[in-house]
Amino acid sequence: MRILLVEDNADHRELMCRALTKYDRTWQVVGVTSGEEALRHLTGGETYNLVLLDYRLPERDGLEVLEEIRRSEAPLPVVVVTGRGDEQVAVEVMKSGAYDYVVKSEDYLQRLPVAAQRAMEAHQLAVDRKRAEEALLESEERYRRLVETAPEVIYNLSAEDGTITLLNPAFEKITGWSRAEWLGKPFMSLVHPDDVTLAMETFQHVSRGEATPLYGLRILSKSGEYLIGEFTSYPNIEKGKVTGEFGIARDITERKRVEEALRRSEARYKELWERAPVAYHVLDPDGKIAKVNQTEASMLGYQVQEMVGKSIFDFILPEQREEAQKRFRQKIRGLSVPKAEDRIYLKKDGSQIYVVVDDVLERDAPGKVTGIRSTMTDITERKNAEETLARYISELRQLSKQLITVQEAERLRISRELHDEMGQALTMLRINIASIKESLLPGYAKGVKDRLADADALTEKLLGQIHELTLELRPHMLDDLGLVPTLRWYTERLSRRLNIEILFTQKNWKERPDSEISTALFRIIQEALTNAAKHARAKKIRILLVQKQKFIEVLIKDDGRGFDQRKIEKRPPRARGIGLFSMKERAALLNGECTIESHPGKGTRIHISIPRRKAVEKN
Repeated sequence: MRILLVEDNADHRELMCRALTKYDRTWQVVGVTSGEEALRHLTGGETYNLVLLDYRLPERDGLEVLEEIRRSEAPLPVVVVTGRGDEQVAVEVMKSGAYDYVVKSEDYLQRLPVAAQRAMEAHQLAVDRKRAEEALLESEERYRRLVETAPEVIYNLSAEDGTITLLNPAFEKITGWSRAEWLGKPFMSLVHPDDVTLAMETFQHVSRGEATPLYGLRILSKSGEYLIGEFTSYPNIEKGKVTGEFGIARDITERKRVEEALRRSEARYKELWERAPVAYHVLDPDGKIAKVNQTEASMLGYQVQEMVGKSIFDFILPEQREEAQKRFRQKIRGLSVPKAEDRIYLKKDGSQIYVVVDDVLERDAPGKVTGIRSTMTDITERKNAEETLARYISELRQLSKQLITVQEAERLRISRELHDEMGQALTMLRINIASIKESLLPGYAKGVKDRLADADALTEKLLGQIHELTLELRPHMLDDLGLVPTLRWYTERLSRRLNIEILFTQKNWKERPDSEISTALFRIIQEALTNAAKHARAKKIRILLVQKQKFIEVLIKDDGRGFDQRKIEKRPPRARGIGLFSMKERAALLNGECTIESHPGKGTRIHISIPRRKAVEKN
C-alpha cells in the first residue's frame, strides 16, 4: 500500500513517516512539502491508496488541495492532519470530504496509523458498496430489459389471492389482451375451467416454496380460443416468507398440434407397419433382427417375439448364407452392392419360399450406418409360374426343334423322290417320245410330229421345274459340299433369276459346321433373301459369313424399303407372319440370336450369332 504524505515541516514529516512504516512494514510512504507537488504526484500516473494531508500548507492550504482531490475521477481517501483541535476545523474538514482528521497532540503519532488504516478500510467499503449499487442497478436494468423483451410471458401473482401483479409485453402479443385488462385480476379467470384444479394445485405448491413446472395448461386468448402453455413457476421469497409466484409461460399451442399430429402419424405408421401387405424388418449392425412386422413373421410361420433378436441369416437357406453375410457386411460399411438374386428363406415348418429383399441403410445424425431396413416380398408363386413357363417354353422349343428336323427330313425325302422317281419317269418319257418320232415313216402326218415335239418340250419343262423344286426343298450339295459352297451357288443363282445384286463374302472360314447348324444358317439366310427380294424389293444385298473362335456370325444388309418394327410388334401374333419368327426361332433352338433392325426407307439389317460346336471336317 502506498501513502502520499503532504507535510511542509520536515521534522513532522520524518516522524510521521516512521510511525506509519513501523505500524505496517508493507506500507510505502512518499513525502512531499506542498499541495502543488502532491497534485503533480496524483495526476502524474503514480498509484496511491491514501493521502495524509496537512491542514496548513504554503501557497495553497489543505482544504483547497482536498477539494482538488475530491474532484478527480477516482478520488482517494484523505486524512487531514492539523495543529488546531477545535470543533470548527473538524466540521470544515469532514464537510470537505475527508475520511478523518488527526490533531497534532502528544500521542498523534500513535493515532495516525490507526486513522490511516480505518480510512483505507472505510474507503474500500465505500468503493465496494458503490460497485455493488451500480451492479445492482445494472442487474435490475438487465432484468427489466429481459422481462420487457422476452418472447415468453413473464408474470407475478400475489400469494394472498393469486391476482396478477406483473405482466410483460409478450402477454399482449401472445394472448391479444392488453396488460391493463388483467393486472390486478385473478389469474384463474384466464384458465380453462377443466384446468383450474390443476392450476390451483400448482399455485399451492409454489406457495409452499416449491418451484413447479406445468405443461399443457390452457389459457384464454382475446379471440376466444384457448392457447396451450408451458409454465415454470417459482416462489417469490422475502425475509423467509413466500410473497408471490414468479412464472415464465411459453406458448406451445403449435408444438402441441405438431406433437398430436406426430402422435397420430406414429400411430398410423405403427398400424401400417404391423398390417402392411409387405414384410418389413430392421437389422442391427450385427445382422440381428431389431424389429419385424407381423406380416413377415406370419409369412415365415413365426410370432414377432420369436424372431426379434435372432440373426436374419438363420432364416436363409444354408447354401445362400455365406454370400448373404458377405453382402450384408459390405452394405454396413457403406459400400455399393449390386442388387441381390432372389433368396430362399426357410419357414418354421421347414418349407421354403422365394423372396425379393430391398434394403435401405439407416444412419444416425453424423451419417454413420446404424443398421439396415428391409422390405421382403414373397415371390414363390411367381417363381413357380416362371419355372413352369420355362419348362413349357423348353418343351415347345424341343417340339419345334423336332418339327424342323422332321420338316427337313420330309423335304429331303420329297426332294429325292422328285429327283429319283419323277425325274427318271419324265426322262424315260422323253426317251420314248424321241423313239416314237424316229420310228415314224417319213410321210407320216406332220400334225403327229408336231404334237410329239410339244409333248417332248412339255416334258423337258417339267424336268426343269422338278429340278428347281428339288433345289428349293433341299439342296443336296448342302450335305455334300457344306454351307459356304451352297450359299455361293444359291446366291449366284438367285441373283441371276431375280436380276438383283447379291454380294456374298466369307471370312476366316476354316472348319465346316455340323449339319444342324449348316441347315439352320442356310434356312435363315434363304428366308432373309426371299423377304428382301419379295417384300423389300431390294436391288442390292450384302452377306458376310464369319467364323469366330466361339461363334458363327452372319450379317445381312439390303437397300430395300424396310419396315416399321414397332407396328409389326403391335400386330396380333397371327398377323405378323411366320418368316421373321422362324428365323429367330431357328437361331434360338441352337442357343443363338437373330436380331433384326429396320426402318422405313432405310433398308434392313439382320445379325445372326450361333455358338460353334465341334467341327465335322475341314473344307
